[in-house]
Amino acid sequence: MAKAVGFTRESAARIADAVRTVEGMPIGPGGVGWYPYRADDGPRVLLGKTTAAWSKNNSATVDIYGGTPPTHTKTGTQAGVWNMFATSIASGKWVMIAQAENGNWYVISAEC
Repeated sequence: MAKAVGFTRESAARIADAVRTVEGMPIGPGGVGWYPYRADDGPRVLLGKTTAAWSKNNSATVDIYGGTPPTHTKTGTQAGVWNMFATSIASGKWVMIAQAENGNWYVISAEC
């Protein structure tokens, strides 16, 4: 039979200190960090290629690519991606897209 463990004010303080320590760790190498991301959410930054010429303040469909550089394979498409930055992005150019907190996708970098 397992031994009973008491939960005291001191125990609660130790647990709270441990949680604060973990939440304050840096994200990345050397720290686990705490942030609102779950692995099952999937990537929020994707590599893609434009399917047509794309002007500023318009949305487009982007072909999505995966794999190991420098070889990439088309894995799908993402519709409704917004170009808010570049005057024009030519067809067939590499782009990096990201999903913002508002749920919309935006181009964040484009091949010149």
